Amino acid sequence: MAKLIIILTVIISGLFGYPQWQETQTQQKILAATVQITMIVPQWTEGEQQPVEPLPVPPDEYRPIAKVEEYIIAEGLGTVVQENGRFYLITHDHWSQLAANLGDVQFRDATGTLLAEMSLYDFKGLILSRNGGIMIVAAPDALQKSAMIVTNARVTEDDDLWLVHRYEGRVIASQVQKVAADVKNGVGVWRLQGQTVVSGDSGGGVWENGRLVATTWTAVMMESQTSAERRATDLSIAAVLEGMP
Repeated sequence: MAKLIIILTVIISGLFGYPQWQETQTQQKILAATVQITMIVPQWTEGEQQPVEPLPVPPDEYRPIAKVEEYIIAEGLGTVVQENGRFYLITHDHWSQLAANLGDVQFRDATGTLLAEMSLYDFKGLILSRNGGIMIVAAPDALQKSAMIVTNARVTEDDDLWLVHRYEGRVIASQVQKVAADVKNGVGVWRLQGQTVVSGDSGGGVWENGRLVATTWTAVMMESQTSAERRATDLSIAAVLEGMP
């Protein structure tokens, strides 16, 4: 009887307990490698006449000094990975603020803890490659602790896919389904279904069996015929990660 109870316990645990444990572990690993990226770019306006700096200068030499009027904040997600001992930050490639010369970039983990901050100028110096869909950056040292190892993965129709996105102020990973493969602006993409993504979700990783395989690019929007209101659907487009530079 004791042996039968042990066998039944193992069977029940395998049917009900292990998948939940495995799912939780998968999400934890995915989120550990996820970073939130915020770009803060100042808008400048001409200020009052001020002495030219740095000194020394002639005492009567003045020029208009620009002052900060407000900040433009752009947000997105990224994933830190490693391959052959090198560390990379994978994110989307439509950061409009990259054209600016001044500003700062902040990196936070999935819980919102600040990990690193650098100038936008220094961040642009870390860019290794970009194709319009995915941008690959040399990961700053402060982001390398929880990097996932990149392995080549061939995704089949039956594989479970996980999408990183924001939900009610948190960053989470949810299961999605690949419904089609396509090409957008010369970039290989997948159409995914099962989770609504909104502004700020771009760059979130798409994972298969613990491997990063794509990066969220954009949401598919639905527009009301009566009010012209647009809202995100549970369809999204992700750029496929073809490999490291």
